[in-house]
Amino acid sequence: MSEKDKLDILIYNAYCDICDDKSRMHKLELIANDYNVSVDYLYNRYLWLINMQINPNFCHLDENHKLIYKIFDEYNKMLNENNIEYYYTSGILAYLLANKSLERYHL
Repeated sequence: MSEKDKLDILIYNAYCDICDDKSRMHKLELIANDYNVSVDYLYNRYLWLINMQINPNFCHLDENHKLIYKIFDEYNKMLNENNIEYYYTSGILAYLLANKSLERYHL
């Protein structure tokens, strides 16, 4: 599992944990120190995870993205080897064409 996925799990669980604000802040400060980021960064990342409806405890983003790239490459290879004409019409192409990292789950 990537460090980014581990950080997402820590952030998500720290905010979702049923504890008082003082305990939560202490957890976040420890996480921030370990990952050399600010508590504000952790909070913004948590809000982004919630907004994107991502629970990193169930599916890890980096793992999902590696799998998507692998499937995409294998699928293209199969189509090309069998001389099958094809074209894509999907949002993932914008990421690929702009050389931008994937940001959400892709199924």
